[in-house]
Amino acid sequence: LKALGDGNKQGAHAYLADLSCICSLSFSPLLSDMIVDVIYSLTSTCERSFPLLIAEALYAIHCGSLRDDYDRRNIARGAINAVHGNVQMMGLLSAASFSLFFPLLRYVILNPAVGMEAVEAAVEMVGRHYRDEDLPRSAIVGVMVEVMSQNARLRKSASEILHRNCSFLAPDDIGELLDGCLATFPAVRVTCLEGLRRVQGLPGPEPHPALLSTLFLLQHDEDATVASMASEIASSCNLKTDTLEPEQLTKLLAHPHENARKAAGDCLSTLIKQSPGLASDLVAQLK
Repeated sequence: LKALGDGNKQGAHAYLADLSCICSLSFSPLLSDMIVDVIYSLTSTCERSFPLLIAEALYAIHCGSLRDDYDRRNIARGAINAVHGNVQMMGLLSAASFSLFFPLLRYVILNPAVGMEAVEAAVEMVGRHYRDEDLPRSAIVGVMVEVMSQNARLRKSASEILHRNCSFLAPDDIGELLDGCLATFPAVRVTCLEGLRRVQGLPGPEPHPALLSTLFLLQHDEDATVASMASEIASSCNLKTDTLEPEQLTKLLAHPHENARKAAGDCLSTLIKQSPGLASDLVAQLK
């Protein structure tokens, strides 16, 4: 792997952006000392050079159990500053480079203990990268959903980034967005539904398995705006409840968010009223 990186300056990192398989070797006493050098060789194949610190940060994040939290945060903070400075001076990263560094960006954004200056720098970088077709859109959306749920200070920026990326999502790649539609805060649910509106070609040739159940559930949401938006999107997608699989709703009865559990119960009640024959099947599923 190191030879591949050292011998291919035209972008070996594009083929090995997911470092999980490489970092899994770090638990071997014979190989652990080589992993950072391998990652550094990959970062060296980017269209611009990055310091060894970046490789060390990626290693620390992918192999979290091998570093204590304080050490990992310090390394990540320095790495984000290095990447941010590079982007400011030399412009946007390629999609392949962005994908390679995305675990670092995600770690910093979701760990305020790294420092708000670093968090804001990471959010800014994610926000600036949106034009390239090959960016990890779904992963970006998932991170922004978490930011909106956890960090009121960054909620506006996160919602803008989410909406920008939703315009590039494929209809079958909306799982993270649908998860966000079930978030605890109504404002986050509204933002994610607005993102769903922006997905081109929704529902697609084969609708996402969770699209109908999510929209049907949200039509029973306690927030009137959420319920109205869900009904509108379901109608525009021409989704019919007669194709709904009830077991999708019974699973949501165990959802970690109370609003989703309550709405799932209301949905099941509606289904039973519409089709009393479903009652025995639903009871069997709940046993």
